Amino acid sequence: MFVVFGLLFFASIIALIIGLINPHLIIRWGPEDKRTRKRIMLVGPIIIIILFICTLIFTPTMTAEQKSASQQKRQQETKQEELITDENKKQESDNKSSSICPNVGIGDDVNIFSEKFGNPKEGAFKQYKNGTILVIDDGKRAINITIQNLQYSASPNLKSIEDFLPKDKKIIKEYEDESQGYLRFITLGESESLKEAVPKSEGKFVVITKPSKNENKNTIIISIGERP
Repeated sequence: MFVVFGLLFFASIIALIIGLINPHLIIRWGPEDKRTRKRIMLVGPIIIIILFICTLIFTPTMTAEQKSASQQKRQQETKQEELITDENKKQESDNKSSSICPNVGIGDDVNIFSEKFGNPKEGAFKQYKNGTILVIDDGKRAINITIQNLQYSASPNLKSIEDFLPKDKKIIKEYEDESQGYLRFITLGESESLKEAVPKSEGKFVVITKPSKNENKNTIIISIGERP
């Protein structure tokens, strides 16, 4: 009945509009003096009001069971949305805070550097700790780290930068190089966690130690790949 009265209600509105334009199309029988716009205006609104009331009366209402089911469905949808939101937040937090290095280092999210050392000074490098730590990233993860002003050592000392290397690192090769006119200690390593974090690294990294006896300090560069 709701549909029937609803259709009649809209039909009566259309009929009223047509009747105001041409009353003879709606009032087709009866005396000529009764087939007027005035007659349409008197009868039309009354019919529309009656049909509107009937439509409201026959509007379907939900039973108590239907209301309960609808409410339960909304609650379930809300819980699912909350679970999805919480899971997304947790995943985002895990991605942001989980470091593949003991502290923070090669292959890590650059946001973790800011968490550990504060906001960087921007430039060609991201500079942390008054420029003693310089980081190049690929837009998300650190792919090159320079650590300056380390204590001088005439031999490789990976312990001084262990926190910047992957926890699961494997040292593959160590050798000396003077091809650039000064002494460098080269260390090649591999890491599965680095491979997962930065696929283009293929899980390989290189550590270059530059000792400076005159300045009594070492500079160490850590980079993805295997080319010094």
